[in-house]
Amino acid sequence: SPLSFFLGDASALQVAGIGEVALKLSSGKVSTLTKVLFVPNMRRNLISSALLMIAGFKQTVEAGKLVITKNGGYMWEKLFVMG
Repeated sequence: SPLSFFLGDASALQVAGIGEVALKLSSGKVSTLTKVLFVPNMRRNLISSALLMIAGFKQTVEAGKLVITKNGGYMWEKLFVMG
């Protein structure tokens, strides 16, 4: 049976596939998130905090913004920047 992704309003969207997403840091290192759902009808991209933690990322809130870091690098404006 098809897999569905449920939204907060209880509506469901069909999952078209499950795969991997490679996150490339500016250092050239790549970290891969697995078990990523492809939901074509989603208006926005969502990322799982749990999957980020499993992949070794740290998440903190600074000045009202979510900062994602890994091995001294950080994510800013959708890009990973090495400090």
